Amino acid sequence: MSIANLKSRFRIDFPVNEVGSKDAEIILLVDPANFVNIRQNNSPLEESIYNSLISLLIDSRTFSSEEDILSNIRIVPSLKFTAKDPLSKTPKDREITDADIKDLSIITKKSLQEGKSKVIIACGSIAAKLITDFKYETWKDAENAKEQIDFNGIPVLFFNSIKSVFKFTHDATKRKTLSKLNGKILQAKSLCKGIDPNDVFKNLNYERLDAFDPKNLKKLFDIFLGHSKVVLDYETSGLNTYIEGFHLAGIGLSSMDRTKAVYIRFYDLFRRASSQNPIPEESLMIIREFFKTRDFVVFNKQYECAVTISPVSGINLNIKNTEDVLMWLRCLSASSSLKDACVNRLGVEKWNDGVTEWVNAFNEIIKLEKPTKTMKGQRKEIEWLMAVDKGLFDIEEYFKDQFYLEVHKELKRVIKKTSKNLSKNLNARDFTYITTLATSKELDILDSDKYKNFIEENSEHLSYLDYDKDGKKLFTKKKDIKLIEEIKKIKSICEQYFEEDKVHELSILLKHFLYEKLENHENSDSVSYSEVPIEIMEPYCIADCKFTAMLYYNVKQELEEKNLLKAAEVYNRQGYLGYILARNGIAWDDKLASSLEEEYSKIRIESLRSLITLPKMATALKLNDIALINAKSTTNLAALKAILNPNSSYKYEGEKYHKNNKYRMTKVIGTPRFKLAMMLFEVQEYINQVNDDNVAQKEFPTFFPLYKKIISLESTEDKINFLEEVLKNADEFLKKPFVENMKANSRTKEVELKAAQRNWEIPSLSQEYTSKMYSIFSDIFGIDPNDDSNWPEEFFALYYFKVFKKVEKSIGTYLNGSLGRSSVEIVNYSDLEKECPPRIAQYSDRPKNENEVYINRTGWGVCTAGTKRWQAGQHTVPKSTELMDLRCSRYKDGIKLHYDYSQAEVRVLAIMSGDENLLQAFKDGLDIHLYNAARMWKKDPKDVTSTERSMAKGVTFSLLYGASVSEFANKFTNGNYDAAKKIINSFFASYPKVEEFIKESHRLGTFTGTVPTVFGDPLYVDMPDWVFSLDDETKLALIENPYNPSIKIINKKTDDQEERKQRAKYSKALRNCQNYRIQSSSSTLAGLGMEELQSKIEEFNLSTKLECFTHDSCDADLRIKDLIRTMELVKSTSVDYLLEQYNIPMKIDMGIGVSNNKIVELSDININDNVIKAEFEGTQESLTLLKNKIENNNGKLEYSIEESKESIISIKDLFLTTNAYAQSMGKPFTNLKGELKIAI
Repeated sequence: MSIANLKSRFRIDFPVNEVGSKDAEIILLVDPANFVNIRQNNSPLEESIYNSLISLLIDSRTFSSEEDILSNIRIVPSLKFTAKDPLSKTPKDREITDADIKDLSIITKKSLQEGKSKVIIACGSIAAKLITDFKYETWKDAENAKEQIDFNGIPVLFFNSIKSVFKFTHDATKRKTLSKLNGKILQAKSLCKGIDPNDVFKNLNYERLDAFDPKNLKKLFDIFLGHSKVVLDYETSGLNTYIEGFHLAGIGLSSMDRTKAVYIRFYDLFRRASSQNPIPEESLMIIREFFKTRDFVVFNKQYECAVTISPVSGINLNIKNTEDVLMWLRCLSASSSLKDACVNRLGVEKWNDGVTEWVNAFNEIIKLEKPTKTMKGQRKEIEWLMAVDKGLFDIEEYFKDQFYLEVHKELKRVIKKTSKNLSKNLNARDFTYITTLATSKELDILDSDKYKNFIEENSEHLSYLDYDKDGKKLFTKKKDIKLIEEIKKIKSICEQYFEEDKVHELSILLKHFLYEKLENHENSDSVSYSEVPIEIMEPYCIADCKFTAMLYYNVKQELEEKNLLKAAEVYNRQGYLGYILARNGIAWDDKLASSLEEEYSKIRIESLRSLITLPKMATALKLNDIALINAKSTTNLAALKAILNPNSSYKYEGEKYHKNNKYRMTKVIGTPRFKLAMMLFEVQEYINQVNDDNVAQKEFPTFFPLYKKIISLESTEDKINFLEEVLKNADEFLKKPFVENMKANSRTKEVELKAAQRNWEIPSLSQEYTSKMYSIFSDIFGIDPNDDSNWPEEFFALYYFKVFKKVEKSIGTYLNGSLGRSSVEIVNYSDLEKECPPRIAQYSDRPKNENEVYINRTGWGVCTAGTKRWQAGQHTVPKSTELMDLRCSRYKDGIKLHYDYSQAEVRVLAIMSGDENLLQAFKDGLDIHLYNAARMWKKDPKDVTSTERSMAKGVTFSLLYGASVSEFANKFTNGNYDAAKKIINSFFASYPKVEEFIKESHRLGTFTGTVPTVFGDPLYVDMPDWVFSLDDETKLALIENPYNPSIKIINKKTDDQEERKQRAKYSKALRNCQNYRIQSSSSTLAGLGMEELQSKIEEFNLSTKLECFTHDSCDADLRIKDLIRTMELVKSTSVDYLLEQYNIPMKIDMGIGVSNNKIVELSDININDNVIKAEFEGTQESLTLLKNKIENNNGKLEYSIEESKESIISIKDLFLTTNAYAQSMGKPFTNLKGELKIAI
């Protein structure tokens, strides 16, 4: 078909042209449909593609300038037009088919054959189909092809479809895609120069040393003579570095210039680790001495440092002089695995990963073959393995024979039974058994006359059983086919690394190795890295080292270009702190855990029973009188769950109760008055978004006045009565005004809300949605969560449900799960003050004795959150609950120390905005909220009322977290928008640079998608992609009002619901612009101070163990004798150090106690000799326990009470997504204030 005919047939009036020089060596074959939505003002599509890709490629640092790109890359559209193009005149009654693509590819292929290109990068599946003539359906299939694909002799690389805004988005997946594009282009550049990107694998050039040969090991010093900095990488038996049974497989070392490399062999498949085969102490001493003379570069210092210090590894040395490339990448917001970083930043095409494949294949076999109670028909014995005549790799033939015999036997039985009429006489058991033996996997068994004869003789029966007469299917268990596949993988790996005769030897050895693993079925005896052949492990480890060296210089260059080397060191130090916290762990009170488990179990049953026996719930469940009586009296948790749980098959009183939980809760909670309250709450949410009552009244003409009325009422009773009155007079309040408004304007948001309410049911019982339901009860019904006398039955149902779910989680996660006993280990008490005490057993192994303590193992994701804060399971353990009492002191004479930064985020705001007034207030040590109130209301500080101070505090934190004026109004001015606006304006008038900082943050985020921290490193703010398609003038207008109706946010048509969703997403991104900068900076500064504290703890050899870091607070465990010295160091490192080094005036609050939940807060601390004087605040119980602990250990605590106040932990906390149930919720306690003196 001619090009002219194609154009005529497809009406190509809007062609997409190429960009770039015909002399370019690299062709980027892209799908133009990906760029349609970013076209502005009907400009040519190729112009949009050009501008977007130029921006992408410069940002990825692959090219230095636009000219550099155009001289090296030609951008060719995979199709000259696209059906997705809204400006094309393609018939709308059909989609573009594969046949169409084949026809249209004529034009594209003609373009590809022109010019001087040496490499093609095909982006997306259309490009993959086109360039492989439909041999591969997707780009991923083409990328994974074993053979090198070329187009007319030009090598082709394959990549995902390119989106034009990948570089801006906070979405990690999209940013990784951009990084991979950079890697593909680097590969292409190497290929153009005739360089194999994988040359590192082929020329490793290393020397093997043996840890069992001390004399040989001494060569380390000669090999690395003159190389003071080396790359370090461990290969080990597992991730838990401190537990007995952990051991080294090997150590990889490389010089930074990669000319020298060493692999130190410890254990592998041919030298198995055992207590009878320890590493000679002389060898370990040599390694320690070598390590003491070197600086290290690593990828993930948390792990490498942990292995080095581990007493189980034998090295037992703390290496602090390490640079961590992973933490550098996190500084750049480019965190990834070593493999991905090398592929994306160094252009490595494929990663040689025989080690992981080996371990995974063996562990899959063990998983398949280990007997379980539920696996019917699985071999109870594993003698079949030893029945194989030769080695592991001969097992396929053995299975073929066994399969043939089994199928033949079953078919003979079926034939004999069914006689002539198969379909009539074949019973269910016969049919099920035979058909479940069939597998969809293809396995050619026609390699002997026996099998051919079998097919011919039983063709009628095989046909009935849907058997492939060509003999390509085999009756067997899918598990067995999977087993053969995994063995084939192992054989394939061996063939890559060993000569043929060695593969045969390995086959026999591996059969016995696997038999040993399977025979040990009582233990979870998985295969580890230390059981991989050294021939496979050694090059893998050395490649890791050399790639880390290359990556080190690659990342360092970018840090230098962006002036971020100092910032990178800050993150590097946080990586060390993460290792310290994981090494220390947290002491665990198991006696209390057992007591809590008993109490929680009772509460769990009682809350579930209370929920089920609520009148409305009992009606929804259709419980008769007898069932209701039994439900009220039973203590059987399973029986109660069976009534409510839709997945339970438990029979109770002869009936099954399987209805959907959400449906049942909807029947109880979703009363007419709750539905009405829910709609009024949606009005409130909309007002908070748009910041404009007039807009809200226009969109909700019926519900807006009802909302304003209900929030003006004070008591819950009045609010409920109003809701009932509205429902009783629905014609007057709802129906009539709604109909009138419909006639006037049928497209208001109220119409959508009303339509959605008609068939409403609870969409989810997740923590997020139940928290929203609580807000409806709180904001619209006006309930007091701590006074159940005003609770409607709907709220009782929500309360009981939340108690049940929260207690269930506490038992499963915080007591017995990953944050409880499953991570608890046993340590000798005499070892506690060691840098790294050995863990002698796990909790599940045995109970501890009186000379041992329980330590909860912790893990830390250092700077892994979107804000670069830390992430950890420990952060989810609810504060101010008895669960925190489980975190006790490890020492008999120990105490817990807690400190956090006071107003840290406000102080960082002062620094980042540069507001002199705010900075001076902090330097002068003023009450910042009192100071703000005085400036805002132009009063003397002594005349400021408590309400005005509270209002000033509210403004400060509302601005920090990006709250709207309406949100502030609802919280502080009873919904008075004008009053709220006036207060906020007065704050900005007092601190104009703060307002400018917020506006600057919004501009940066909107125009670039990132904002900088106080150290200058970037943060992605989750900016919606469509924002970057707007022109600059429109962006500025959108910043001023994200809900400006005159701005069309997306080029394509969107419904109103999608429009609101996208605007809300942008509004949230604006909040992130200011919030992320402050949150990240304050947390990083706090971590820096804590790491400096650790340095001093090591310098003075204190018993203090840092245990937990949460955003801007720290928890430590120490002996009472070290309390005064530690408190002094906390101030000098976390306050004085940050002021000296960064000129940031920080302030800390400290507290001490017997557990993390029994802390007595201290302020105005004065330390003189061995005496601490301070003001205190805490509960009577916490103070009494602290006094007893100190005085039982030769100290003295005296105190005087100045204020005693009854307080309560609100039941509201139950509905916060991060909180757990606490026995103290809703119960009063006595809080004391006064002065104390501690003598030690």
